[in-house]
Amino acid sequence: MPLWYSGISAEHLAVRNSCGIFDISHMGRLIVEGNGATEFLDYLVPSNVLGLHGGKGLYTVLCNESGGIIDDIIIYRLGDKFLVVVNAANLDKDLQWMSSKNNFNARITDITTKSSMLAVQGPDASTVLQKTLGIELSTMARFNIIEQNLQIGNLLIARTGYTGEDGFELVINSDRPEKALALWNKIISADSLPCGLGARDTLRLEAGLCLYGQDLNDKITPVGASLSWVVSKAKGKYVGKQVIDSQMKSKAMVSRVGIEMIGEGIPRKDHGIYRGSKIGEITSGTFSPLLKKGIAVGYVSSEHSSAGLEVEIDIRGRRVPAKVVKPPFYDQTLYGWKRIKKD
Repeated sequence: MPLWYSGISAEHLAVRNSCGIFDISHMGRLIVEGNGATEFLDYLVPSNVLGLHGGKGLYTVLCNESGGIIDDIIIYRLGDKFLVVVNAANLDKDLQWMSSKNNFNARITDITTKSSMLAVQGPDASTVLQKTLGIELSTMARFNIIEQNLQIGNLLIARTGYTGEDGFELVINSDRPEKALALWNKIISADSLPCGLGARDTLRLEAGLCLYGQDLNDKITPVGASLSWVVSKAKGKYVGKQVIDSQMKSKAMVSRVGIEMIGEGIPRKDHGIYRGSKIGEITSGTFSPLLKKGIAVGYVSSEHSSAGLEVEIDIRGRRVPAKVVKPPFYDQTLYGWKRIKKD
């Protein structure tokens, strides 16, 4: 993907108000199968994979022995096998880690270069795909996945995305990229705007979603990252359990929070967060095309993580007023997949 096609702001607002399409073929795609596949994946993550039924998916994290996040991933169950979608930059690292923990007779196959992946996002996504694919998808549940053999080829269609909006992610199971290109062009002709990496970043940040390598790393646990909801409390043994369980009981020293600017300025990575003295740092920041103000996420000491707390951000040596908020940054009755209705 380029950074932008028609412009970051235009692409961002198209996804919030109508429909945009992203080429996310760079994301890693793994098939995990075999008699021990379910138990293997359940051991690798703090979420309950054993309870994941066919046709459903979940967002979770791969953790190391210290509870640190190796990657944030999505696991989909496809009958007796699984599709695991990982971050592009982490594909080789994830494969090595998974292989080192595979004492479960599971088979891991990397299908990244033998497939393509598109994300169709926004409140009009199901309408656009019905025009394009001839499939009624409006009643499909979020985080469900289906397989379809269509004229254009074999597709996996999941009601997921990383923009905060309603939408779908499509895996085209073919090593012929022209098939994905044909589908890309067809979706664009059905009133979907092509979007680049810039809008993908501003959209995920408005939704309060993490970017691995900035907001997440292998020193931060899911508890510190405010991702405790991915941890199944009643779960037995898994990698990193001891540390994560301890933090779930005692609370982590730091917390990931949203920051909304009150004064003028755009917060950026590594800008300090202050309340008198320094209490944390920004990990991702941008100008919100929807809110028309600076927004960010960052880590603060846990006692300073309450929503509404007034803070200051050091922007090039100038302390600018801001406040701690709970993401997403937008009004969820008007925007995002939880919206009441589209006007």
